[in-house]
Amino acid sequence: MDDRNTPLYEDLSDIPSFDDDPHSAPVYRESTDYYNNNSGGSIRQPSRRRQTQSGRSTAKRGRRKSSVPKLPFNLKITAPIKGKASPSRASATSSRVYPDGYTGRRRPSSARTAADRAARIRKQRTTLVVFGLLVIAALILIIVGVSSVIKSSSKSSSSSAETAQSATTQTAAETTITVTPVPAATPAPEKDITGLEITDYDSMITVGDSAYEFYKFDSEAASTAITALNEGDLKVNVPMYAKLIPTSIDITLPLSLLDTYADKTSDQQKAESYFLSQLEDSITPVYCYDLLKAHCNENLFFSSDNHINGLTAYYVYTAWCEEKGVTPISLDKCTKKEYSDFYGNISYSTGVFLDADTVEVYEVPMSLSYTYTDDNGSTQSGSVYPDVSGYSSMSKYQAFCGGSHSYSVITNNERSEGSTCLLIIDSNGFALAPFIACHYAKTYVVDYRWYEENAMELANDEEVSDIVVACSMSVTAYTSLADSLNSVMNG
Repeated sequence: MDDRNTPLYEDLSDIPSFDDDPHSAPVYRESTDYYNNNSGGSIRQPSRRRQTQSGRSTAKRGRRKSSVPKLPFNLKITAPIKGKASPSRASATSSRVYPDGYTGRRRPSSARTAADRAARIRKQRTTLVVFGLLVIAALILIIVGVSSVIKSSSKSSSSSAETAQSATTQTAAETTITVTPVPAATPAPEKDITGLEITDYDSMITVGDSAYEFYKFDSEAASTAITALNEGDLKVNVPMYAKLIPTSIDITLPLSLLDTYADKTSDQQKAESYFLSQLEDSITPVYCYDLLKAHCNENLFFSSDNHINGLTAYYVYTAWCEEKGVTPISLDKCTKKEYSDFYGNISYSTGVFLDADTVEVYEVPMSLSYTYTDDNGSTQSGSVYPDVSGYSSMSKYQAFCGGSHSYSVITNNERSEGSTCLLIIDSNGFALAPFIACHYAKTYVVDYRWYEENAMELANDEEVSDIVVACSMSVTAYTSLADSLNSVMNG
């Protein structure tokens, strides 16, 4: 009988314990799944004990009772085999089963070291990523905090400025702050019309001895005029200034009366604000309504005509100077001339003759030469301030540049060299032209109602420095005028 097939231990209680050194336990040829699964994969090949020079073992191993519990079935355990493997050993080895792919051999220390190193690297990378995210979050919080502080400081400064301009009323319960608005110009007291006769003529009204034409805003006309300026501005590369000159009804009459005729006349202040706000940023708007309203009790308009007087032209000129950044000529240095007994186009078109008007001219203290193109296309010499004392009563408005001309040129004899200007106007603009011409060596004047060429081509050909467009508010009320302006700007 082969001793290799004889069981070494007949009972489990005789199995030696290897708890002192689990790695020195012998490997058994046969086992069951139960034993393998509960051993934790700690079955290892027995290691040889080191011997000292005296031949004795360096460690003593004591034996003690095994703590392995009795199994409910018989487990055949055989002793380890040295030498040539028998068929039964090969069979037992091939049927051996370990949990989680364990092969029964201890992993080399180098493999464990590489795996541990990889685990540490992964842990370090994860830590760095988390730390980086925390740093980014902290930076974002800092930036947001700084931004909030800046905004808060800005609001505080703005609030302080507003508080300095406000009136404060404090009670025991609360404090109320009332901000007092500061108007662009303080309006003068409105005209007193108490006791004056008011007559409605459908297209105009008369109040006492003065006539006032109604103004009705037309969105189509306004849109056409706005497009004319915006598209015209694209054709040149010089500064452009634009202004609307209000008519007498909104400037002179009190608002209480205008509200009565709200169905017939529109608010010219709103019309001016809308029109100028729709222009391109490259076009500089010039606001005139508030300035003229502040001087409403002065002789700005006529009782029998829808044009502006000389003083109105001067105020409109100063509004432009403010936007241009130049100093206006002092009114005290201008020479005032008056031409009485004037009846304008309202009287002659309606047959309503009230008190006669007086044309007031303020001649600038500069030497200005004037040429114009007549109805036959010929160039004529004239004067920006002709003497019209001998003219008929309806022709005395020609005191400004001799009346309307489609094309004219004003030469400043005191500026032989310098910048030039293109002035695009209607009949109201001829009272304004001499004031504008004081700031340029040469001023080209175009009446957009009669000029048949392209004004933007003229500006490019003459290499003008500035373009000034000064139209009556009527250009936003009549499509015919708006079409004419568009034709001159973009024709």
